[in-house]
Amino acid sequence: GAWLRGDLGQCMRACQAAFAAEQRLASGFTLPARMAIVLAAAYAPPGQPVDEALSAQVPSRFLEVVTWSREIGEPFWLVYSMVNGAFGMVMAGQLERATALARRALRVARESACPTSLAWALFGVATTLEHPEPERSQALLEEGVDMARVAESRMVFGLSVSLLATLHRRLGRPFDAVPLLVELLDHCDRLGNRPLLWHTIREAAMCLGELRPDQTGVRLLAAVDHAELVMPVLPPDRVHIARVRQQLHDAVGDDAFAVATVDGADLPRQEAVILAARSLADLQESALATTG
Repeated sequence: GAWLRGDLGQCMRACQAAFAAEQRLASGFTLPARMAIVLAAAYAPPGQPVDEALSAQVPSRFLEVVTWSREIGEPFWLVYSMVNGAFGMVMAGQLERATALARRALRVARESACPTSLAWALFGVATTLEHPEPERSQALLEEGVDMARVAESRMVFGLSVSLLATLHRRLGRPFDAVPLLVELLDHCDRLGNRPLLWHTIREAAMCLGELRPDQTGVRLLAAVDHAELVMPVLPPDRVHIARVRQQLHDAVGDDAFAVATVDGADLPRQEAVILAARSLADLQESALATTG
């Protein structure tokens, strides 16, 4: 809960308390605390202090998750650990290893016939293929979104829709991402998943920068820059964000860009959600008016 609220300090303290309780009570393995510490360390914004002693435990704690999932032999948890491992490899630029691990997860998921595991594994493989094979990645994500809807897996659904929207934008189809982002903003806001919500606002800003470069995109990017916790930028987008910022700067000019940046830095989360949703809806209405 603390991690979703963006309170990394409280998250780390809660993890530390959970690990201490394990030893004191001999209660055995605690999965939520281990995954919370892994995610908190991975998502910590640059420059934000994270408890060094705890963050140093991340590799060993995640290895405990992998070992545990193999020992119990439950396909869901095995797929869960493999996909998280593959995602970490993607973030580290180890695409070949990530792809091999994600494909193993997909084989296990298909054999298990568990809809949630299958949706999660499809997301994992799509993540590894989005750069070398974007069209294949898109097909896997579309299958995964449908599977997540059937399974009513809100977390996997949100992540899959998010990556599908990102992929449309990367392939030069930002307008195809718009309806996905509108749905995702509502989904994340209702779910209270702040890291994914802020990521969606950032993605909306990048699409707006491509389709309608004005001060709105500048304000939204500035709001994300000052957010409490955001999903990390995937490697392919690090250069793209800089390019979009430059496009927005060129479109609005020095003074307007500076004013919008300062204004966006103070934009509360709910106002940022409303601004992003309204701006995306305006794009849809304009397109309907043009075609109509």
